[in-house]
Order: sequence, then C-alpha cells, then structure tokens
Amino acid sequence: MQAASRSTPRPPAVALLVGLTTLALGASCSERERPDVVLIVVDTLRADKLSTYGYPRPTAPFLDKLAAEGTLFEDTTSQSSWTLPSMVSLFTGQYLTEYRDFIDEATPTLPESFARAGYRTVGASANILLTPQAGFIRGFEHYDPSPRPRTEENSAFTARDIDELLTDIDAPLRRALRRDADGKRPPVFFYLQPFDPHDPYVNHERLQDVLPPIDILKIAPLDWQRERFAGQGPAGPPGSPNWFNEWRFMDANRAYYDLEVRHTDERLAEAVEHWRTLGLFDNTILAFVSDHGEGLWDHVSLMRDQELAQSPPPLFFYQKHGGHLYEEAVRTPFLLWGAGVPAGKRVSEPVENIDLFPTLLELCGLPVPGRLDGKSLVPALRGRTPRRDFVHSFVLHGTSIRELSSGLKLVEPSAYARTRVGNSPELYDLSADPEERVNLAAQRPDEVARLSAEIAKWRARYPTPTTIGQRPDAARSRMLQDLGYTGGHVGEDVETSSDDKSATSAPVTEPPPQR
Repeated sequence: MQAASRSTPRPPAVALLVGLTTLALGASCSERERPDVVLIVVDTLRADKLSTYGYPRPTAPFLDKLAAEGTLFEDTTSQSSWTLPSMVSLFTGQYLTEYRDFIDEATPTLPESFARAGYRTVGASANILLTPQAGFIRGFEHYDPSPRPRTEENSAFTARDIDELLTDIDAPLRRALRRDADGKRPPVFFYLQPFDPHDPYVNHERLQDVLPPIDILKIAPLDWQRERFAGQGPAGPPGSPNWFNEWRFMDANRAYYDLEVRHTDERLAEAVEHWRTLGLFDNTILAFVSDHGEGLWDHVSLMRDQELAQSPPPLFFYQKHGGHLYEEAVRTPFLLWGAGVPAGKRVSEPVENIDLFPTLLELCGLPVPGRLDGKSLVPALRGRTPRRDFVHSFVLHGTSIRELSSGLKLVEPSAYARTRVGNSPELYDLSADPEERVNLAAQRPDEVARLSAEIAKWRARYPTPTTIGQRPDAARSRMLQDLGYTGGHVGEDVETSSDDKSATSAPVTEPPPQR
C-alpha cells in the first residue's frame, strides 16, 4: 500500500487527552456496539525507563495518565528481543522456539481476525523491517511500512520519525472513520508502530528542562561498569583520559534515550486527542505495548575475551538489542484502556506479549481463529489473573526461561551463540539480583539442568519451523545496512565493528560531564 500524501496535515499539538471515560466492566460486545481497537506498539521501549513503571524521571506523563484510567500489567515479557520474531509472535499469538522473521501463510494474524469480523483495518509502522513480504500486511485494508530516502541526493533509507508517521497515516485513518449517510460506520482496528526510541537517539533539546541530561541515572550497581571494564577491557585505568570521552558518550546517549521516550509520549498524547476529535474514541479499546526493550550498556557485549580486551567502553558494553535476553531487552510495557477495561487497576502477576491477541479478541467478542499460545487477560481485568509457571523468550542467540515461583532465570545459549562467541548457560536469581550481575550456573548446576529440561518441554510443545535461509530479501538487507544494523540478514542487531558510526566515541552534541 502507498503511504498517504505528505500534504496530509499533522495532528494538532493540543492538551493531553481529557474527558475520555471507560464503559462499565462486564458489558459484552453482544450487548453493545463492537468497540474500535487502537494498538500502539512503541518500538524498542524498556518498561524500566517509564515513569509509569516506577522510573524516577518523568519520561511518560501521558502513559501515566492512561495507566490511571486503565489497567497496567506490571510484569510483561516480550517473546523476543528482536523486532521481526517478536512481531511475528505478537501478530500470531504464538511462541517461537526457533527463529522466524516472516509470518507463516497458514497462520491467522491479529489484523485478519478483526478484518473477518467486519472491521476496517488500518496500520502503519515506522520500522521498515515489517514489510508486506514478511506477512505484516495481511488483514489490513491500508498498511504503510514505507521508509524514507534521506535526501534527494542520498537514496539511502531512514525510518520515519513519529511526526512523519502520524502525518502519513492521517488521511487513511480519516477514510476508515468516515460515516455513511445514516451516521454509521464499521468498527476500526488501527495499528501504529512508532520507532523513535530506537537508536540512533536524538537529543531533543527542548525537553532538557524536564529531563536534564546531567541527572541521568547510573548503571546499577554504582561503579559496576568501571570495575568490569578494568578487569576485562583494554589495559589502562578505566578513568584515564583515554576513556573519559567514551564514558561521557555513553551517559549522553542514555540521556538521549530518555528524551526520545518523552518525545514519543508527548506526540502520542497529541495524536490521541486528535483522533478523539475524529470520533475514534467514542467507544474504543486502546492497547499499548512494545516489541522489545533496549540495551543501554547494562551488560557486556557478546564477544570473545580477546575481542573484549581490544574494545573501548561503548563497544565493550552492549548498547542495542537482539543479541541477548537480559531483562532490559525483554521486559516491556503492557497497558489496556477503554471499553470494558477497569480504571486504575494494576496487575502484578506476570503476563506475556502473546497474551495480547486472545485478550483483544475476547474484549471485542470475536472468535479465536486457531491455535493461540497466549492467555486472555480479560479474567485479570475482573481479578482472576491466569496463572503460569514460566515466561519465555527466544532469540537467535538463545532461549530464556523465568520461573515465577523461585525467581530463577536461565538463559540457554543456542548452538549459534556457542560457536560464534563461546557462550555458556547463565542462571540468575532475579529476586536477589534483578540487574543479572551474578551468574549462578556454575554453583547451581542442578537448577540449570532442571530449567533446561523445562525449555526442552516448551520446545516440544510449541515446535516452530525456522525461516533461516528462506526468502532472501535483498531490499530488506539494504535497508538493514542503511539503518546501521551490523548483523547478518537474520543475525539481529549484534555486536558492532570498530568502524560502526553508531558506536563511535564522538557524540552528536556535547554530553553531560562525568559525575
């Protein structure tokens, strides 16, 4: 599908959404008109960087407001730390136990379920990897994943920022909301995926008064980075002049990530108010999630020891996503608001991204189209959260399982990771070590074996045909390179090379001084 004209007006900058109310909990769709559904997937958004989830910096006032008016799931795990498999899983409601970067043609998708029920379906993604060829167009009357050439002189592609994305989708959304002569229209399923928190991070200087870069929080525990780098990185004191600008660069860009989150939050606030004036929020369910989080130098990069010993701090530590399954990469936000959703409710029991599909179906009274591995969270809205023993994530480099009763988390490396970087199993006790600093695998081999057996059971229960080696896509490979992805076509956003521009030590603007 073609994107809307660039002349489409941008949503006006107005006050935060006000005056929206939820319908009474318990009214089924058979008793009322089926609601519109708005699904917002903010790319690369960590839950722990949101004020809504307890982050002490005011990064998300609009999301805070939605949480106060809706239901917030406090512990959500995404099924992958890399966009393509994560979105395949989210759009199908199924676990992935092997790598997939396109949707199987025989598997029903979330948009298709709404289209079959008579919904008008509109979608736009600023993540250019979610192509029609990968199956993400299925079920949409209008789907726009279009990248933008950087300039007329430079044909390299870049992802749209949220302002461009909102401008491009405005006209198609207006058409979907158009009413007939009797003032009626079908319900609408509207999907939007902004990309702004993804690197490279933009320094929104207008927001520095509310989020001063100087106040960026340090990686916990204090001095962990310096001590780890001193023990395993290039020779020389980590605080020496050789590394001073490198540490400043990392702090600056972590601060810019917070600014990107706040910028996205503000633009979504304006957009929702604009959509309300179009009639979208007369009777609507809004779901807010993310495909995965982001590594902001919280852990050591996936490299062999000899490579780490030659890497400056921004390469020694891992900044991106897709190369590991630590909590900063898989713990994501999940919020429901609107028709049939209680206000001010917080659900502490762990849930997963695959629960979104069955939840939206049940809220809208739609049939389940086939196998869904997720669990509807509608009972949780009424105080009966479905219980589960484990939550799972998968990426090309390995599989993670978190046992909810014990707080233990096992990360089991894949054969790919063992061969490439020599990874070994990692076991963490998240109740005592939430930052995943102390690997207990060597001290507790029985727990490693027990949780590894659970992973084997999970794989056997949810077999996934892999897509590795299938559907080579030269155009997508070029877009990956243009966006700065340095892994292979299926290699995710793995460790960078020394000439990767996104990992150089010179920041775009002056970073905050080292504290």
